[in-house]
Amino acid sequence: MSIIVFFKKYGATCLVIIAILYLSLNESPVDAPPFTFPYIDKVVHFCMYSGLLFVFGVDICRLALSAGPTYRLFGMAWWIAVILGGTMELAQAAFTESRTADWFDFLANVIGASVGYGFVRYLLRPFWMAKVGKK
Repeated sequence: MSIIVFFKKYGATCLVIIAILYLSLNESPVDAPPFTFPYIDKVVHFCMYSGLLFVFGVDICRLALSAGPTYRLFGMAWWIAVILGGTMELAQAAFTESRTADWFDFLANVIGASVGYGFVRYLLRPFWMAKVGKK
């Protein structure tokens, strides 16, 4: 599958991945915003990766209309998100000066991806299958 075909099929997922890349590798602002609270970055990591799995799940469901999306595809999406999360933590340590690799950020990524996986597998897929008339 060529890159152009992949981007056409998984366009929304690619946009979310690009946003995660930008947010993860962009230098931190010097001044913290006024609405911060302790561990807000963990919440942001959780939201980014659960959102990634949700969008990935929507793309998978949209593309699998004929046979229905399989749990294997959702599992692959989860692994992609976990690998991306780990890679971003290592890239932050290697390529940025104001960010560091943090095991708790990675844990927040994995938990977010897992919650997104559960949402996609147990809520989105059955809803989608009922919508297209398959059991």
